[in-house]
Amino acid sequence: MGNMKNLIEFSDEERAIIAKLVKQSNYKATEGDIKYFIYYCQLYGLNPITGDAILQKFGQNPKIVTTRDGWIKAASQQPGYVGPPISHPIYEGDEVELINGGTDIRHVRNTSSNKIVGAYAIMHHERYHSITQTVDMRDYFNANSGLKNKERKNVWDSYPSAMIVKIAEVFALRRMFPLGQVSTQEEMAIEGDDTPKANPSEMVQGNKETTSKNNPKSTASKPKETPNKEVTSKKQETTQQDKKEENTEETPNTIGEQDVIILDEILQEIVDVTGKDKEILLNSVSIPTDLESIEDANFKTAKLSLEGLLKKAKEKFAKKEETPKQQEEEKQEESSQEKETSQQEKQSEDQSEIVLPEQHQPLEFTVGAVEHLISKQGKPFCQVVPQNDFSKVFNIGGDKGITEGSVVKGNFRKDDREGQTFLFLTNVEVS
Repeated sequence: MGNMKNLIEFSDEERAIIAKLVKQSNYKATEGDIKYFIYYCQLYGLNPITGDAILQKFGQNPKIVTTRDGWIKAASQQPGYVGPPISHPIYEGDEVELINGGTDIRHVRNTSSNKIVGAYAIMHHERYHSITQTVDMRDYFNANSGLKNKERKNVWDSYPSAMIVKIAEVFALRRMFPLGQVSTQEEMAIEGDDTPKANPSEMVQGNKETTSKNNPKSTASKPKETPNKEVTSKKQETTQQDKKEENTEETPNTIGEQDVIILDEILQEIVDVTGKDKEILLNSVSIPTDLESIEDANFKTAKLSLEGLLKKAKEKFAKKEETPKQQEEEKQEESSQEKETSQQEKQSEDQSEIVLPEQHQPLEFTVGAVEHLISKQGKPFCQVVPQNDFSKVFNIGGDKGITEGSVVKGNFRKDDREGQTFLFLTNVEVS
């Protein structure tokens, strides 16, 4: 990265505007965070003023977030770029098959179904083999849907097919044109309209202020006027007010009206169950009594605290009315739920992402998809995709009779060819 040249350079005025935009959404961002953000944006040709990228800070770690379009903009300035990804949603019942050694897809649409199960994207390059990327709808919709997570409706709920296609495109772009530790709004379910943007009047004002500070004599060409005492007094007051504003720290953004309504509805439900005063309830979970003063960054925590309080209140007051028989049934149900949760956790562990071992170490996984191919030398081989990680494709020599659901064991090997990394399994055993 040290040898890479910046694709764009920001002027001092533009740097000041970018710093202001960062502070608007991240009042905890330091000067070092802003310099890091500007460095990255210049390196990859992303312009925060036009909304190509934003900086988010969770705790001590700054995170650069761009959009699918921002990534395409950065990729289009790289050598070998021939156009944006080719993509399409996948519906339940569609025929989808990897072809040409996994560099392309054969897709036949099932027009009788409108249920989206995933998406694919194909990224071409002038010099390298094309990259094919598929993504599962469940993984991203369950994590990002506002309604699914009992929050406000978001873009994933309104445009699910568009969002899952963008996810596939982002993965394909990331693999072909990596931008380092950069995430996208689509992956994080961030609404694009919430991104702070500079308006023309701010830019003009910023230029005027810069000119005035750098050249205090710039007003000398204007004809001198003899100010009266009243005018002088007003100017002094304005100057003092400006200085106070400059020295005052920017206050953090607070939650909007819709968020206040959400919290107040949960709070009112707790009051209805317990009969306690709102102020006492809020103090018990360390939430400000003035809900409008809650910071944006603390909304989710406050909501979870109130939901937990409501759950406890309902359980406590419901038990007072239960008979011994009902209490026994409840215990049995809780025991059953615990067993089910334990089984789900075990299944989740079994389906965790494959971690590649060191070279020539054994690897074992269940096959999710398999394609039998013939090499250029006329020898048969398989391309096998693990059931729990569709981002990896392993090459296996010979026809081993591998089918979907087979358990494959073999020695892992990586091989870098023509700028691409290929994954191989040798000494393969199939069961």
